[in-house]
Amino acid sequence: MIDWTVNGVEPCTGMYIRTIPIASLPSCQLQGPTLDLALRFNQFNANDYGFGVGWELTLTRVDVENGASTLILANGQRYRILSVSGNTVNLQYKNTLTFNCTTTGTGQYTIIYKNGFIEELVNYQIRTLTAPNNKKIYFNWYADQSFSIQDENQNRTGKGYMVSSTWQGTKHVVTTPRGSIAYETLIIANTRLRSLASVTTFIGIGLLELYTAKYQSHNEKYLYITDMASTIDSYQHDVIKYKTIMAPPGMPGSIYTVSSVEFNISGTYQKETFIKTIYSLSTANYTGYPQVTTWQNGVDNLESLPDSFSFSTTATTDNKRKILCSYNKFYLLLSEQPMAPEDYPDSNKPGKLVKYEYQLVANSGISSQSSTFMLPVTIKKIRQDYNTTTKQLQQISYDTQYRYDNYSNITRCTNPDGTVDDYTYYPSSGSIQQGIVYCPPDPGGFVNYLNKKTTTPFSNTPNYLRIYTYTYIAIANTNLIQPSEVTFSALARGSARYLSTGPKKNTHIRPTPAVRSMAR
Repeated sequence: MIDWTVNGVEPCTGMYIRTIPIASLPSCQLQGPTLDLALRFNQFNANDYGFGVGWELTLTRVDVENGASTLILANGQRYRILSVSGNTVNLQYKNTLTFNCTTTGTGQYTIIYKNGFIEELVNYQIRTLTAPNNKKIYFNWYADQSFSIQDENQNRTGKGYMVSSTWQGTKHVVTTPRGSIAYETLIIANTRLRSLASVTTFIGIGLLELYTAKYQSHNEKYLYITDMASTIDSYQHDVIKYKTIMAPPGMPGSIYTVSSVEFNISGTYQKETFIKTIYSLSTANYTGYPQVTTWQNGVDNLESLPDSFSFSTTATTDNKRKILCSYNKFYLLLSEQPMAPEDYPDSNKPGKLVKYEYQLVANSGISSQSSTFMLPVTIKKIRQDYNTTTKQLQQISYDTQYRYDNYSNITRCTNPDGTVDDYTYYPSSGSIQQGIVYCPPDPGGFVNYLNKKTTTPFSNTPNYLRIYTYTYIAIANTNLIQPSEVTFSALARGSARYLSTGPKKNTHIRPTPAVRSMAR
């Protein structure tokens, strides 16, 4: 489960991931979806989409390589397309029920998300992004890898663009209402690989260099970044070094991970001062080494390993602090522990750590797991100290426990103080009782809308409850469903008091766990 939102070293894999923003623009006169467009670097992507090898636009697409098709979502999640049954697309390792994917023909896909957004792909590239209010953004792709983006007003009149791009020699120039930015692409010496060398823009009469990057090729057709500098928010400069790691026999190529990053902390290029972070891995690593005896392409090589398999990574900064992270066979974070460089998890010193527990089916692969197996059911924030009398470590744990339904909605949250929040939801078909619509059907067929939230304080008796009940209405000519009324009731000593209120702007509709989003 790779976290593609990282801007730096991704701790599970040791990949150096960088994101360069292109545009964040509202559409349809503030009524449509916001376009958040960026470039994201992936050292294991050999494709060149017009910005150099490895640089991907943060837009949903389908890549076809060696006869295999892979759906890549805007957030970086990747799913191999295994087969098509009718209009339904069968995605490998897709357990989550937070989106659905269908097809109407070769290269044509529709992705419907739980949050109400819809993406349509034509010729394997995104063509439209539709918000729940039915406002659209249109994407146009050209043979030279340039593109243009329009909201539905611009598309209808044929005038204007939110974003457009064109080539000026080796520069891919992207224009937005805020100006033009040039992405300079150059061929790396002794290779045929085109790289993104610099990002520049004009300020007044001068040229401002926003980003520069240097690379090293690996495994013939890939690149990794060795030097990255930026003038955004003061001068930033990373110098990255790599090492190969042990991998199972049969792995097609060498696997490179970051061994160190030197980061300029001076904020200026005139006199740079660097601090160094050194990255190390346990003997076991995310390739399954040493327990995977033969590498198999096209499958997850770790899911068949014993549940006891785990691996860890360590980041030590300036020889003053290190962070130890451990992961299970599904690449899920098990623990995160900061400590002094000379310390170990069981060192006889005060410290803290965070542990994560998941509800997993024992001794089983991904297909046997639930749709929420990647979400933690317990987060333990632990403080520990060494008892000089008993000569043992003592721990105090502040636990937060979660339960979910199949659609990743929280159904129960037990807080460290013992307070319990219970959530129930309307079915996807909605709720109509005696002709009264309490909740319309969800347009995408998801379980989405909170029916009741009940808060129970820490007590041995079930009295003193706080209950919020929600009802909703559908907005005509859209897929929007909005809260219409919130009813509060307080139960104390067996009697209830009710207060009915109208919809509030800050009404909490969908509880969201305060946990990191993890994507394969």
